[in-house]
Amino acid sequence: GITKLGGVNARLVWSAPAGPNTAASYRLQAALDASFAAVVLDVNVGNITILDAVGAPGTFHVRVFAVNDCGTGPPSGTAVVTLP
Repeated sequence: GITKLGGVNARLVWSAPAGPNTAASYRLQAALDASFAAVVLDVNVGNITILDAVGAPGTFHVRVFAVNDCGTGPPSGTAVVTLP
């Protein structure tokens, strides 16, 4: 899963997926809605599991995907991030 730790900046933290296929990188998605029909960010963030980011004020639904040579894995659970 992914969590947001307080403040105006968003610190997003997630864990590597369990199993034999390790992640080479992670894809981060943020959307204005829970169904991800209105995606406002879709970016590969490299091989990190903590990301400090500054965003525009608003409420965003955020999830990550693990990526490796086999392709892109399923999405993580969704975190709701509100930036004042």
